[in-house]
Amino acid sequence: MTRIAVVGSYGVGLTFGAERAPERGETLVGTLFRRDDGGKGSNQAVGAARLGAEVTFLTAVGDDAFGDRAFELWAEEGVDAGGVLRAALPTMTAAILVEASGDNRIVIVPGALSTLTPAHVDDFAPQIASADVLLVQLEIPVDTALHALETARAAGVRTVLNPAPAPQHPIVPAADYLTPNESEAGMVEELRGGYGKAIPFERGRRLRIENTFGSQVVDTWALNHHDTSEYLSVEHTRRMLGALFPKQGDTLYSNRRTPMLLLEEDTSPGRHDMLLACCDKWLYKHYGCPPGHRNCRDNFLEALFEAGFDATLVPNPLNLWMNIPVSNDRDIAIGTPLSKPGDHVVLTALIDTIVVLSACPMDITPINGEDRTPKSVHFQVS
Repeated sequence: MTRIAVVGSYGVGLTFGAERAPERGETLVGTLFRRDDGGKGSNQAVGAARLGAEVTFLTAVGDDAFGDRAFELWAEEGVDAGGVLRAALPTMTAAILVEASGDNRIVIVPGALSTLTPAHVDDFAPQIASADVLLVQLEIPVDTALHALETARAAGVRTVLNPAPAPQHPIVPAADYLTPNESEAGMVEELRGGYGKAIPFERGRRLRIENTFGSQVVDTWALNHHDTSEYLSVEHTRRMLGALFPKQGDTLYSNRRTPMLLLEEDTSPGRHDMLLACCDKWLYKHYGCPPGHRNCRDNFLEALFEAGFDATLVPNPLNLWMNIPVSNDRDIAIGTPLSKPGDHVVLTALIDTIVVLSACPMDITPINGEDRTPKSVHFQVS
């Protein structure tokens, strides 16, 4: 028999039907009321048990009537709820108002679920370690969900994550399988260390780039979507800003001095480079590397081509998180990034643009940290 551990949610859905939503201060007579057992975790646990699996479940419910009903449900369905916590807060509840048109409004109160912590996962670790598969969702606190996945991976247990609801910020789950819906899959994307990606986005949209591990340099270019001969120029930007390095709130300019991007947010110490060219095959040849070493110049060209664009010129990039100290008014050095895991920047498009990112493949100098290992970053367009 397959053994499945589930770390997730239980909640109660209270559905109300009405011809329309009430106005402020108005009371309406409804047409429907229904109470349903829910929560993605509990639904998965019950579903797996019905398919014949041996299921253990970790969640938190309130010391209330809804919590009592949860234990009745799991007993009826053959789910082992020995690890479920009873909290002083109410069981997670959703109030759902459904209009005759089919439109709905939902209010969710997490209640007891908010008390589920990584320490509770540690207490549940023996059940995880004895399972064949761990199922996790994100209706519980994200740090608890990630810790459950890491615990399972350390024990050699296969992991499945339903990344719903989509997290506000990028995460790096230790999951063997992800089961997102279309909107969740589009929320956050990974850029592998050493590779590039071209991202077309319209004026007014925002690109959030997260330095997930804290040490990765990201070479960043931007092209005018309607005329790729116009591009983000660090040379022109230095002149327009009167500064060697950009900071939060700065505008980044094109080679025609057009405002292209706004550096809207920056949670790092703000050290980004606008002096050095991107790495290329000739630099790695200089370092004695064999032919074929990945490089940012090729990443730029490949990413543009894959996105349906072409270029013969590779401009000098904005090197996010690259630390190039300047001393004695002339000397430069190669430092390690000052950023920390989870630091991010947000670039807002001031024109329709194509941004190209390259998670720099440099593994010779400490430009990507003392371990000289390129790592993934994550990005999101909103």
